[in-house]
Amino acid sequence: MSGASLAWYEIYDELRSRIKSGELRAEASVDKSLIAPGASESDFSRAIERLLGEGLLRPDVTGDITIARTRARSRRSSSFHDDYTAQGRLPSTKTIDLSLMPIEEAPSSVQEALDNTSCSMLVRHYHVQSVDGVPHAIADSFVPYELVGKRWKDIKAGNHNISAVLSELGYQVTEKQETLFVDSPTLPEREHLAIVSMPGVAVVRLNCIVWALDQIVEICLLCDRADLYEFTYRVKS
Repeated sequence: MSGASLAWYEIYDELRSRIKSGELRAEASVDKSLIAPGASESDFSRAIERLLGEGLLRPDVTGDITIARTRARSRRSSSFHDDYTAQGRLPSTKTIDLSLMPIEEAPSSVQEALDNTSCSMLVRHYHVQSVDGVPHAIADSFVPYELVGKRWKDIKAGNHNISAVLSELGYQVTEKQETLFVDSPTLPEREHLAIVSMPGVAVVRLNCIVWALDQIVEICLLCDRADLYEFTYRVKS
């Protein structure tokens, strides 16, 4: 497009369309002289700011504005690490809190899920999940302490992750219940997800209850960047 006499929202619509269609490739620099040479600086900047807020553009390590990478596709059939490794992406996690918690201090949704059990103490793992170095989600995981018992010391020392310990102890996942809804992130969530300067980005909250036969083995409250995640489900009747 020439960009001549175009309002900021026309530049925004055109750029957004070209990004979505794949015409503008991921990680390519956004060059005003090539994209909208006739547009005013103020209109072009406003369009760019809007696209940055939606996560379709992002600054690189040098500060240049580039096209964001395609969404990470969560297939929801395996662990976070296994899922994205299989897709040729680079998953990583950053622990914010790993501790024991009385069930009375857990979120109400966790307490309700475990209401009819004898669980009194939980292992909590609050962590940020990144794909290719970009924060994608915050996971707040709760596991009944009685299931891991003496293995807590290994988990706390960082020698084993909770999912691996549960698997080793014979708690193989047989069923999941997931509830999704769109929400606005809190300020701490914006900070962890690196979207403080991106007010247009919403989050998808995914509350997941995991069973091994008739035993609840984990409750995970996920806060996922809506601009980066795509959830893929396959349901058999």
